[in-house]
Amino acid sequence: MKLRALTFSSLRVSLLGIVFIAIVPAFILLLYGATYNRSHEEMKARDEALDLTKFAAGNIEQLIEGSRQVLIGISKLPAVQNYDSDACRDFLTEFNKHLPMYKNISVAKLNGDIYCSAVPLERQINVADLSWFQRAIKSKSFSIGEYKIGRISRKPVIHAALPAIDKEGHLKAVIGISIDLNWFNEQLAKIKTPDKTSVIVIDRQGTVLAHYPHPERWQGKNVAEANIVKTMLIKEEGTVEVNDIEEVNRIFSFMPIKGTEKGIFIALGISTDVAFAEANQSLIKNLIWLIIIALIASVSAWVSGDIIIMRRMKALTNATNELSIGNLSTRVNISNEKDEIGQLGQSFNKMAVALEQNITERKIAEDELEKMSLELGISLSEVFEALQKISSGDPLIKVDETSEIELIAKLKHIVNLTAENIGEIVNLSHEFAIGLTEHFDVLHRVSKGDLNAKVSGSSQVELLEYLKKVTNEMIDSISREIAERKQAEEKLKQMSHQNELILNSTGEGMLGLDIEGKHTFINPAAADMLGYRAEELLGKHSHSIWHHTKADGSPYPEEECPIYATFKDGAVHNIRDDFFWKKDNTSFPVRYVSTPIIDNGRIVGAVLSFRDVTEIKKMEEQMMNSEKLSSIGRLAAGIAHEIGNPLTSVFSFVQILRELEQDEFKKESLQTIYFHINRISGTLKQLSGYSKMPMGEPRKCNVNDIIETSINLIQYDKRAKDITIIKELSPSLPCLIVDGNQLSQVFVNLTLNALDAMPDGGALTVRSYSNSKGDFIFIDFQDTGTGIRKEDLFNIFDPFYTTKEKGTGLGLTVSYNIIKKMNGDITVESEIGKGTTFTVKIPLMNLPAAGSVLCPVCPAKS
Repeated sequence: MKLRALTFSSLRVSLLGIVFIAIVPAFILLLYGATYNRSHEEMKARDEALDLTKFAAGNIEQLIEGSRQVLIGISKLPAVQNYDSDACRDFLTEFNKHLPMYKNISVAKLNGDIYCSAVPLERQINVADLSWFQRAIKSKSFSIGEYKIGRISRKPVIHAALPAIDKEGHLKAVIGISIDLNWFNEQLAKIKTPDKTSVIVIDRQGTVLAHYPHPERWQGKNVAEANIVKTMLIKEEGTVEVNDIEEVNRIFSFMPIKGTEKGIFIALGISTDVAFAEANQSLIKNLIWLIIIALIASVSAWVSGDIIIMRRMKALTNATNELSIGNLSTRVNISNEKDEIGQLGQSFNKMAVALEQNITERKIAEDELEKMSLELGISLSEVFEALQKISSGDPLIKVDETSEIELIAKLKHIVNLTAENIGEIVNLSHEFAIGLTEHFDVLHRVSKGDLNAKVSGSSQVELLEYLKKVTNEMIDSISREIAERKQAEEKLKQMSHQNELILNSTGEGMLGLDIEGKHTFINPAAADMLGYRAEELLGKHSHSIWHHTKADGSPYPEEECPIYATFKDGAVHNIRDDFFWKKDNTSFPVRYVSTPIIDNGRIVGAVLSFRDVTEIKKMEEQMMNSEKLSSIGRLAAGIAHEIGNPLTSVFSFVQILRELEQDEFKKESLQTIYFHINRISGTLKQLSGYSKMPMGEPRKCNVNDIIETSINLIQYDKRAKDITIIKELSPSLPCLIVDGNQLSQVFVNLTLNALDAMPDGGALTVRSYSNSKGDFIFIDFQDTGTGIRKEDLFNIFDPFYTTKEKGTGLGLTVSYNIIKKMNGDITVESEIGKGTTFTVKIPLMNLPAAGSVLCPVCPAKS
């Protein structure tokens, strides 16, 4: 009874399911309509948020633009341009009273010191470290800073700044305005927005400048990790549905404030509860009506199903139960009805008749089958007995093949055939076993390394002969393969050794790197140049060891490294100007080639070959200097020639007019002209001397005598009055073969430069000595003067470059050129406030032949 109730219940549930399926399209249409309405409402909310955001941004932009105009006006004030702090302070104090949106207006010098402020200063304030000040200095234009607590006003503000520039375009000061952030909040509160609307204003760091409706809760907090703030800082402008800083889902419109260089952003968000309220109400109302209709349809289906279906299904079920307990004569009385259930009743009656006939026929078949089973049992017993005798070694057994069952007759015939052939099979098995034993023995010897073992026996069994052939061919193939592999291994070993010799012998540094930039091999040249042992680098990260820093001391990021770029683009990178770092933390210039290692189309590493180009750089620099000096020499010769001839005539006429003129004023004027023409003439003489600068006849000279003579020439110069000259001259120096006059000119120039560097007195030490090998002589001119700036050290040997008020800039150039023509060099070391040392380096040459004339300024010593 319980099962029958469950069946009826399932049928009714199916009928209810049909009703539900009929309602599904209406439900889908309802959802589609709701989705469309929601999309429409979302578009309206986005448009409304965009309009409100533009309106709010416009208010702030007006303040920013007004601030810029105020700053422009203040920057033009004479008090600001002239650093008149009192007048500037009085003006700003009065001016700021009328601008309540500004907490303070201040003016800072270029070093960041505030010298003028609308709010009185309690102490000296410096703003050089603040971003708004640095941007204004760098860009020379209007700039906006980030959220700060004002150092003067001590209130939450955001600074706007503008540099003050004079008529010549020089920076004079930076004017800053502290904008009151409460003014931002007041402007946001004035905007008429829908319920539950949120407005947020942030700076470029993600710090909240203003917030509506809770400014006191959020102002000054950094919310850079909030979803809306991340979106604003990345996309900068647009609309999006996202959680705000209070984790409330809203439809936001956001944009940067114009005129702030994307330093301030504003976002306005409308709550999705408000935006979708109308669409949600419409959806709920339609769902209620759909549920009511579905309930009415379900009740109707339930009642009609009981009347139309369940009554007849009960009759069909009762008949089925009778048939199941063995009453084959049962029938249903609904078979005359023409609908589907009536057709089901007719089919049931036909099934009952067929089932009754089948059971009768099955009983007859079972009796026949019992008879055949008895015969089958006897015959199988006979077959099994014969098979047992065959398996025990009696191949002569025979069984009677007659039987009424065809399968048994065939089985007996197979048993007799098996008995006839079993003897032959036993003989062949014995021979096959002997052949396999020989094969296994040969294979065992081969596995032990005996490649001369072979299968030699013959057999009439075709399979054994084929197996012998295959085994012997396999042994021959293994023998050949082992021989070839030994030859290949020997060649590979020789090639590897040869490659290692090549890598170890090359003068260039060679490095192997894997795809992670770790060392896989290092040749001795590379290890020596880098100052490491090879084992110290193997497996270590390359860039962080010897390529981590640029020549100027700034970090060298891996993503900018041309060597690592080879791993990404697979290209060969040839770099001519770079620096590598040694183990002792010193660097050297290199040129290198980074080549990718490619295996089966995949980049697996790189090979780096490099060379220390320190000496090459020096040679290139010397060649450039030589070419520059040569070009300037030709130019100097032309200038001296073109100006010198007419200057001689002018000089002569000025002398004549000066002698003839009686008027004192005109006479003094001519005297001034005469003095300056004399200066021009002196400069032209230096130019002429520099352009020609012929090497005199080299003679045997003692360098100490030349030093003594040169110092004697200038000891009565008025500049040497308060100077102590210390001579530390090595008495064992060999003689030089040089032009003594030109060398004396160099020493005089260096001595005079030292005197000019010590206007208040000091000490000049002149030192001569030779190196340990005895192939060079060195002369030091060490003063205790003011020193030379680092930026000037690179240019002091350039023609016309001078740091002295009355210098021509040719003395050091002439001296440098003289020493270079002697195959020597001049170097300089200096420190501000401590002094300068010039070192002259001259190579020793072969002495002249006997009887040569000696240099008159430095007689030879016996």
